[in-house]
Amino acid sequence: MSAMRFLYPIVILSLFLGGVVRGEDTVEPIAPGIALVHRVTTAPLNAFFLKVQLDQPGVRVQPALAQDYYAARETVLSFAKRYGAVAAINGDYFGSGHGPEGLNYVLGVPVYEGFGRSAVNFTSALQPTIGLDTNLYSSYQAGELELFNCLGGGPIFMTNGIVKWEYTATTINGESFSAGSAWSGLQPWTAVGISSDRKLLVLAVVDGRQTLSRGVTPWEMGALLVEMGASEAIKLDGGGSSEIVVNGAIRNSPSDGYERPVANALLVFSDAP
Repeated sequence: MSAMRFLYPIVILSLFLGGVVRGEDTVEPIAPGIALVHRVTTAPLNAFFLKVQLDQPGVRVQPALAQDYYAARETVLSFAKRYGAVAAINGDYFGSGHGPEGLNYVLGVPVYEGFGRSAVNFTSALQPTIGLDTNLYSSYQAGELELFNCLGGGPIFMTNGIVKWEYTATTINGESFSAGSAWSGLQPWTAVGISSDRKLLVLAVVDGRQTLSRGVTPWEMGALLVEMGASEAIKLDGGGSSEIVVNGAIRNSPSDGYERPVANALLVFSDAP
């Protein structure tokens, strides 16, 4: 099957999104350098964006395994409470009988090496990088990159503010996925965005498959992330797994109607008094 190509500069795309881009925002300070933006639009859409200043003293970001075990499951709320995180989102894809599918490191310890997908990595100094697992691992082997806190996912769907969604029967943007065309429609989404100066992290969760929130396409997700300050982004597991917890409470409305236990999560901490 030939690849379906979709490349749109967000600056043009945003002209067509109307109520999806523009809406009513509520900004809630969570901790120094951390704020939650809740956007409700007439699309209808219910969206959450945790904006994290990575250069803020006391801020930490770390993935975690369900029950600290590779093949276990745990809800995002349980992750946040168990670790004492100020916020958490669901992480990588997972299948029956095994844990996260992508490149995963926790505090420098390898969990899984991945298989042809992308990941987001944070060094011990909180420097973020989004890239293909093979490229990240090659840079690590060459001594050019510290794989410290690494969370798999994929695909990379935005670079320099431009959304790319190119799919075949077995790939999306060249990464190993199936049913790529189905993912182009309106879906609940979880994504990680990074600003061009790599100082701002944006964790995004958008509800879908329900009356109060229809979900987003990849291009709509990209436009929203650009508005929040990101220039590159990677998709994480979505659908019924999409969830965000802040200050010990579930903030979004998971599409299953309840929390889906997941294989891992991305946690945000603040050591500020």
